[in-house]
Amino acid sequence: MKKPAQIYRRSPRRLREDDSALRYPKDWLVKRLSVNGHLWHEGHSYPVGEAFGHCRGGLKRQRSGQTEIYFANRLLGHLVFDPAERFRPPAYIAPPNHKPLALSHPKPKSKV
Repeated sequence: MKKPAQIYRRSPRRLREDDSALRYPKDWLVKRLSVNGHLWHEGHSYPVGEAFGHCRGGLKRQRSGQTEIYFANRLLGHLVFDPAERFRPPAYIAPPNHKPLALSHPKPKSKV
């Protein structure tokens, strides 16, 4: 029945910021995300996620003009700015395997 502070022992291993420095290809744009995980790019704020707060992300511009965002070697999605979108913020990140949230004509349920 001891308190955590009574049994806590400091770990002998040290983790430093430079131990896990991320490097991206030279032709990519590298940006640091805000404390709450937002990416500012070309005047718009893209919510990436709080887990990525203060992390560096790599932006890769495709030939089609689409901009992808990576964390390390993981593709998080592509940046989308659409002020006409009704159900999303004007700036958002679409996942790589993006599917529409709703079908234009929902399928009727079959009776079994």
